[in-house]
Order: sequence, then structure tokens, then C-alpha cells
Amino acid sequence: MELADFQEKVINQLKMINPNIMESRILSHYEDLLYIASLCDEIAATIPNNLPSQKVKRERQLIVMLKALYMFANIFIDVFLSEAVKKESYNKFINNMPFEISNDVLLYAHRIVIYRNKIIAHHDKHKKRMYGFSVTAGGEKRLTTIPPQFIISKKNIVELNKLKNNYESTITELSNANNQFMQLQILFNRIPPIGSDREINPDRKEIDKIVGHGGVESMTYLEVLEAVNTFTMAIVEKLSQKD
Repeated sequence: MELADFQEKVINQLKMINPNIMESRILSHYEDLLYIASLCDEIAATIPNNLPSQKVKRERQLIVMLKALYMFANIFIDVFLSEAVKKESYNKFINNMPFEISNDVLLYAHRIVIYRNKIIAHHDKHKKRMYGFSVTAGGEKRLTTIPPQFIISKKNIVELNKLKNNYESTITELSNANNQFMQLQILFNRIPPIGSDREINPDRKEIDKIVGHGGVESMTYLEVLEAVNTFTMAIVEKLSQKD
């Protein structure tokens, strides 16, 4: 949403609940997100097909900006939760939620945080990978990460097969996933963070661990913004009901 809409739908609502909220802190970090997303859009629209050297340069710029978008989206989520519900990070929020929130909504934030933590930020010599991007049917770009050996370890394949068997009845796309990378992508996108007992889902922990080694495609830059907006609005709605 535009900054003015964010002010009206998020900040103004939060101020009604808590007049002492530091609105400038939330607004500035959201503005950072919008700025990076606009740069992603600008770069993606100016990748030339007939100039190989310029094409490689612009593609590299897009990869950097997509990674930056995830970093700043994670920062925004943490700042927003710190101000809105006094939880300093998403991890602290999900481990001790002050109210019940649906898994569908949690997944929006969860995928951003885990992608940032496991793939972009917390990598070391044992998790070297190649970065590129894929192009959707509509021409949108996704960050793509591939481990250097182009395979998923045997240990992780065993765990993936277990998860596939557990979720195949409820996640129908798994039936047509004919390789481990497709299975990993689907499970990463769909396994809920919270289990039926309202505790952290151990299957979610397992798939997040495998993602750190195997890698998955990112959201598009527009999907990242949509995920942030959906999660943010859901929190504001819950706080309004609570109030």
C-alpha cells in the first residue's frame, strides 16, 4: 500500500489503541521497503536483452535489491512488532503470541523471516550457494538460490520424503512434485508455523532447517510487500478487537 494508506490504515489505528506509539519509527522503515521495491521495479523493467554486458550488470543489481528487500522487510516486521505488541522480534512473537492468529497470516511473515535468516543472512562456508533469478509466466522475477552441488543431501531427502507423505493428503500439489527441489519449495510455502496443539510446528522447524541447505525461490518483490501488508493489517485488526 502507498505510504498515505499505511498511515491511515495502520498508524492511525495503532495510535487509537496506544497514543504513545513511536509512529515515525514504523513509518520510516515502511518507507524504506517501498523505496527498495520501487528500485526492484525500475531495474527489472530496464534489463536489456540485446546488450549482454549490460544485461548481466542489471541482473546482478536486481539480485542485490531482492536480497536487500528481504533484509529490510525482516527489519520492518521486527520494528512493527516491537512497537505494536512489545515483542522485539518475530521469533519472540511466535513463541509467545499475545493473541491467536491464523497460520495463513503467520506464514506471510514466517517465510520472509526464514528466507532472510536461513538463505540470505546466516550463511557460511558450509552453505555456499549460487544466486540468480527465475522469471514467472507474467515476467516477474524471483530470487533463486541453488547449493553448489545442485543436489539435496541424502539425509534431507529422507526428511523431505517423510514430510511429503505426511502432507500429501492436504497439500495436493505435492503429488505432482517430481523432484526434491519442487517438494522443498511447496513444503516451505505451505507447512504451517503453528501445530494443532497451538505450539510451534516441529515439521515447520524441519523444513526451515532443510531450506538452509537446499534453497528455494523467493517471493517476487510485490509478493513481499503483500505479505508484509497482510501480516501488519492482521495484527492491527487483532489489537483493535482486543481493545
